[in-house]
Amino acid sequence: MSYLNFLIQLTEKDKRILIALCIVLILVFVLIAYIGQGIKSLMGKYAKGIDGYMHDLCSAKLVTTPREFRKEVFKKETKVLYKRTRWVLRVFIVCMVGFLIYTFVAKPSGEDNLFGYVGESIKTVFIDFDWPRGEFFGIKNFPIDWPYVAKWPDPAFTIPAIISYVMFIVWIFTFFGLFTSVLCFIARMNRARVKSVEVFTRSLDNANFVEDQVNGQK
Repeated sequence: MSYLNFLIQLTEKDKRILIALCIVLILVFVLIAYIGQGIKSLMGKYAKGIDGYMHDLCSAKLVTTPREFRKEVFKKETKVLYKRTRWVLRVFIVCMVGFLIYTFVAKPSGEDNLFGYVGESIKTVFIDFDWPRGEFFGIKNFPIDWPYVAKWPDPAFTIPAIISYVMFIVWIFTFFGLFTSVLCFIARMNRARVKSVEVFTRSLDNANFVEDQVNGQK
């Protein structure tokens, strides 16, 4: 009854806010679940990369113990990680050096805030949303309605702005390049850890020595 009384006492505005919050929470949980499932599927796909070369090595008896199995995968995947990330890091370092030289020499934001122009420039390519705010259950300045677009993207074409846009793209490219490469390395090392035990373990799950002995006597 107290729960029903609570709902009855709510205003229509409060009910709309509660419904909106529930929808937002559901969407957030669904999004997190999809991201987690996507990363899991991606790691499963990456992990299969060790099967080809390790199957050949084990078949040829060049790898005979779990320790050798893990060591071989680590050696191989370390080289793969280096090859996948070397150009990403080189491009990032070159761009960062040029970016820092320009910032400290030209000082487009002045002496007090050297990198302030970056944030101001990047803001121009995003949509700004404004949230209507009010009081909700005693909480002041609480979002009480869906946001509306306060400002559309309006990119600037000055040298500081263009440099900021390029660096922003470089940062995103570097992040995803390193993220996918490290994710691939972790996935393959995890598979190596599991398979190194399974490949060289004798299992008794399907063994039947009594039946084998009877067949041998016949």
